[in-house]
Amino acid sequence: MSEETNTAEQESAELYPDFADWITPTDITISREDFQLRWNTIHRVFIDEERSVIDNELIDDLITSSLGYMKFSPDALDTLRNEIRVDDIMFPNSQGSRDEELKVLSSYCLRLLIDNNLYTDFDCSQSTTKILSASLNGIKSFKGGIDLAGLAKNKAFELTRTLRERADIQPPGLHFHFSSRTKAALEMLDEENVADLDTNRAAIISVSNELNNQLSTASKHMKSHVKQINTENSKIAEEQEILWFVNLCWSDKFDTSYSSLSDYLQIFEFAEALSSRTYLDIELPSIKALSNKVGIKSQNIKFREWVAGVLQDYPEAVDQYEDVISELTPCLYAIKLAKQGKWFSKWKEHIGLESNFDIDSLELTQQVYREQLVIGWS
Repeated sequence: MSEETNTAEQESAELYPDFADWITPTDITISREDFQLRWNTIHRVFIDEERSVIDNELIDDLITSSLGYMKFSPDALDTLRNEIRVDDIMFPNSQGSRDEELKVLSSYCLRLLIDNNLYTDFDCSQSTTKILSASLNGIKSFKGGIDLAGLAKNKAFELTRTLRERADIQPPGLHFHFSSRTKAALEMLDEENVADLDTNRAAIISVSNELNNQLSTASKHMKSHVKQINTENSKIAEEQEILWFVNLCWSDKFDTSYSSLSDYLQIFEFAEALSSRTYLDIELPSIKALSNKVGIKSQNIKFREWVAGVLQDYPEAVDQYEDVISELTPCLYAIKLAKQGKWFSKWKEHIGLESNFDIDSLELTQQVYREQLVIGWS
């Protein structure tokens, strides 16, 4: 068997089994050779062990493109397009060319970003929240042959709980000992004339380097240990704060009980207040149950009426973070647009959905909470 054949087989063996399922049911058509080239790019950027940390801007671009929010962000595909051209110089470099293929590939890249076999649980948790926020919890579908929002919901359900489990913190492993090289340098002091400057210098330098290295290692262990302690303290503080909050049912912002607020403002204010009490970079579990605790009942409400009701009761609702609201936070974006004037057509043009839909009040609370988290993380 030739070396070329062996190489091809090794490359094919690296393919994830769901990659074809994600690509082939869509309208895009790529050759077998292009299929392997696309996988090479995805593997290099998102799976390879030497990959760099994926920044927030790239994640936002992938979400923007895979949801089809491209009209006002045509450059969202540029990073992925440029990465593909590293492996396939024949791939078009101009905007607007092969966009549908890029959108489907963007969706698959997001599937990898919520895979905690590849990325840390905390990174995956943030990515799932961003995905669910931007898609209105799956109302807006992603490109590709597999339901990305469904995968994100399952991942969010898993991580919100497992990342809050209490961990036993072990003492930091601080073991001070001299290396054989330093021990040999010290033994030279016993064997040689103490007045020998070279011998003394070698021993002193070796001991000094040894201590510096061990102090540096000890510092890293202690920082990691303190980080673990702070994380566990945050879990306890968060749990205590949420417990007090939902039992008091009191809005600090409006200095009144939640029962005194309108149904529309209850949803917005509770979601905002809950996000500010989420101390870990993970969404809280059981948001709907917590919402019910403060009096938000499950009922269908009209999205347009909710936006109008929030602005009527709280005109400055989104003022403090208006600059960072975008299509990736669609409910807050609706409030931002509505504050500027007529918004129905503009929201539809940007989001791709009609705004006259009904939504369950608990679903909406969870959605606005997620959007508030995304705004806070950004």
